[in-house]
Amino acid sequence: MNKATRTDRVEQFAKAERPMVQVGMATVDQFWDRGQSITTMLTNWNTEFAHFMGHRINQTNECIGQMAQCRSLPELLEVQGQWFKRAYDDYSEEARKMMEANGKLLGCLTGSTEQLQQHSAVATPSPAVAS
Repeated sequence: MNKATRTDRVEQFAKAERPMVQVGMATVDQFWDRGQSITTMLTNWNTEFAHFMGHRINQTNECIGQMAQCRSLPELLEVQGQWFKRAYDDYSEEARKMMEANGKLLGCLTGSTEQLQQHSAVATPSPAVAS
């Protein structure tokens, strides 16, 4: 009795010379690569978002500390205005990054294998924004 292991059977199946088997394996490989790339892109998206939120929390904490040191209303309003401008600029830049990442993700879902490899190579999170 021939006792072939599961690995042996998979290898035999992959080496089969029937065209439908080869097409099936190519499809499985492509699906696997696409899934890995999408997972990487989503992980990078989450990392970028977490860095951004950490940066904004730090900015808000610094602003609260500066506001506590203010001795007059005009000084307080200036600190608040600076915080608002930085927040607006940061959120605008982050929205641009997220829209770009979402576009790449959608392209990955609908694109070819070559596009998929390009997207996964490019879809890396940016370093945390300096405070």
